[in-house]
Amino acid sequence: FFRSSGWCDGGGFVRSTPRSTPMLAAVAACVAVVAAAAAVAVRAQFGGAVPPSPPLVLTGNVPADFDFNNPEHYKLLDADATGGAVSNRPPPPGSEVPPDVGVPDELLDAGFTVSGWDIEYVALYYDRGGDIMNFGFHCYVICGDADGDGDASRTSMELVAAGGVDQPDFAQTETFLIAMDVGGPLGFVDGIFDFILGYPSAGPVPNDFTTEPLPCDAVNGGVRDRSCFGLYYYGGFGSDQAQLRFRWPTLPDPVLPHGLPGELVIDANPNPTAAAPDLEWQVREWNTLLTKANFIPFDRSGFVPYLVNLYVFAGSFEDDGVGEDVLPSSITQDFTFECLVRDCCDVCAGDGTSCVDCEGTLYGTCEYDECDVCCGDGTSCQDCAGTPFGTCQYDAC
Repeated sequence: FFRSSGWCDGGGFVRSTPRSTPMLAAVAACVAVVAAAAAVAVRAQFGGAVPPSPPLVLTGNVPADFDFNNPEHYKLLDADATGGAVSNRPPPPGSEVPPDVGVPDELLDAGFTVSGWDIEYVALYYDRGGDIMNFGFHCYVICGDADGDGDASRTSMELVAAGGVDQPDFAQTETFLIAMDVGGPLGFVDGIFDFILGYPSAGPVPNDFTTEPLPCDAVNGGVRDRSCFGLYYYGGFGSDQAQLRFRWPTLPDPVLPHGLPGELVIDANPNPTAAAPDLEWQVREWNTLLTKANFIPFDRSGFVPYLVNLYVFAGSFEDDGVGEDVLPSSITQDFTFECLVRDCCDVCAGDGTSCVDCEGTLYGTCEYDECDVCCGDGTSCQDCAGTPFGTCQYDAC
């Protein structure tokens, strides 16, 4: 019963008076449902696990590429979309929440009302079969098109008039990133970001950590752009100035780099366009990465939930008057990849008995009384003095 708490309802449990029968019947009913839900071949291949969903084909269109009817595909809406200076704007057609990134009057007057830094939602999918973590970023317009003029590599005259520039190729201070806390000293998340994925921004490194130049700096002469995309360590603490917290190891490192460039860390749509407006990234061999970092790997059977902390930032500091977007609003987002197998009692990988009363009724109220009788009133074992299991009897008088 995959992500369902009602498969055993409506007659799935057999009520019976003898004590030993109801619980066994309840368990048998749940086991029968599980057996019917999973093919024998799949159980043999995955050791009883939930069969994995198919891998993604990434085309730069998050709504088309992710299937949100699939319980393994998650949509994380922009939590800040109901606040801010522009929250009075209605959601665009087909959108669930309104834009929340401010734009200057020069752009508004030209009809460019939404910036390409404005994220509607983030999509997440851990492909258990392929061990691939997929990230999708769905913007209201072309992701990275700061002025919203329909071309992410061009600066509109209106933005020029406002004193800003829309850099091409996520260059200079333009950035798009997701920071992740996926482990800690004991393996579990600890509130400190471990990795950061995306496009680093140019600028001074915050003073709570130090780093050597990034590998792309030597190739580009110090110019940051989309060629710097990658998976990095997160430098320092907190989420402020996250765009400057991409840290590369200074010495040979057991964790990074994670594969050769473009091999395991994938930027599937580095040049968003009107036809393919979204950013989509992959980290392949995800559990290998976590294991190298001494973190607890994801459960690939679907039985065990996994908690992560996330922080998303998109913006630039050269597009004067255009705001930045963060998801969630200036704090980390606790996110759980849910258990996919729940029993009738909504217990992850349970056996269907934890919510069954002594008569075998789901969420029933019957209990054994002090005489060990199901739903009894406690009198069947009392002697004539009212003592449970007492020895007093009425005499001949």
